This record gives sequence, C-alpha cells and structure tokens, in this order.
Amino acid sequence: LNSPVVFCHNDLLAKNVIISPNKDRVYMIDFEYADYNYLAFDIGDHFCEYAGMHTVDYAFYPQRDVQVDWLRNYLKFKAEFQGDSAFEPNDDELHKLYGDVNKFALLSHLFWAIWAVLQAVHSKIDFDYLGYCQIRYDEYKRRKNEFLSISPDKSD
Repeated sequence: LNSPVVFCHNDLLAKNVIISPNKDRVYMIDFEYADYNYLAFDIGDHFCEYAGMHTVDYAFYPQRDVQVDWLRNYLKFKAEFQGDSAFEPNDDELHKLYGDVNKFALLSHLFWAIWAVLQAVHSKIDFDYLGYCQIRYDEYKRRKNEFLSISPDKSD
C-alpha cells in the first residue's frame, strides 16, 4: 500500500483523545502502545475505535463521507504544520488514503483480536477478552471483501 511509516499512537480510542473546553486544542494521552507504524494503520484503528470497547457497535464505524472529510482535514493540517497553508488534497489523494485506511482497519481488527487472546491469558482485569476477540475477528471477516475491493484509483 506504500503507506508511510510514522510515529503512531496505536490506540486512539475516544478516552485517549481529549478536546480542550474551548475546542481549540486536542490532546492525546496513554502512549503505552506508541511506536512507529503505518500511518494508515493508526487512522484505520482510530475509525475502528468509534465502535467502542465495552459495548461494541460497528454501526458507529464512520461512513465514507465522514472518513473523507476527516482525511481531508488531516491532510490539510499536516501540510499546514509543514508550512504549506495553501495545500488542498485532491480527490485521487483522498481516495487512495481512504482505501489504505480501510485496508489497515482490517489489520487493526486482527491485531486487537490477537491482543485480546493474550490478555485473556495474562491480564488480571475483569473483562471478556475472548468475547472481544470474537467481535473483532467477526468484524474483520464481515468487512474483508468490502475493504479489500477498494481500488487505489477512483474507478470503484
């Protein structure tokens, strides 16, 4: 997919993202899993986290228009941070990133399913890790064909 490797949070669920009261700043906390990873993995994982963890509902996984808007803002902010305040991502860039993010969302499901199996064995926390594993694996299977069929160009 040629997604760039960048420093990622790797656990951007809602409770790890704090928006300031006047909504002019966003803070991320809990860098336990932070490391280098594929950019599209971190974003795809973030979108998967919209479903929640204790009560998981993938109906909250963002639709294409919400994702594209999020990705457009991300790319614009990234360019502005790098000194190009006039940058405007084109449709081809957005579509490719959209496809990459959703393909990496599949990997996120597998990653957290495996994590849950390990937690079921080693964690002392009272949580249904094996049930969570099953939920993530089921969502992987449900979305696999859909997400893998997103072509890198806008023809789909």
